[in-house]
Amino acid sequence: MADQQTFKVEVLPDTLIRRSSGSITGHIWITIGDWGFPSQGWDDFPVVILSWWIEALLSLSAGENDRATFSFMDGPYFFEIAAPVGDVCSVSFYRNGQTGSELLREQSCQFGDIRKAVLSAARTTIDACQEKKWVSTDLNKLISTYSN
Repeated sequence: MADQQTFKVEVLPDTLIRRSSGSITGHIWITIGDWGFPSQGWDDFPVVILSWWIEALLSLSAGENDRATFSFMDGPYFFEIAAPVGDVCSVSFYRNGQTGSELLREQSCQFGDIRKAVLSAARTTIDACQEKKWVSTDLNKLISTYSN
């Protein structure tokens, strides 16, 4: 496993677009050092996936699970975080393929840094959507999940 590095969730507010269906898409990805997952500028559904990620973090924090899965909506990518020992946890990054899940990288990170990164990305996303005066069920869920 690679040495411990800072986990960041990158969200670009200027890329957020509200589709005719009401879904909000935009660029969101993870960075560890100079490595981007799934890739730098990944286009997905940040409002939806950030809600999922916050729920998964809450579950890990509460000790409900020893591992949580963090999915993207688009593409075959996901990552898993093992319950922290102290504040250090293992993060495994995968791509699903025809023969199963391929481990792309495993990284040691501070659980507190991951939590801060996800919550910061959620706050940035919420602020950008509210600035554009967007209202949706998905956004309401993110706001509610973020507030917990």
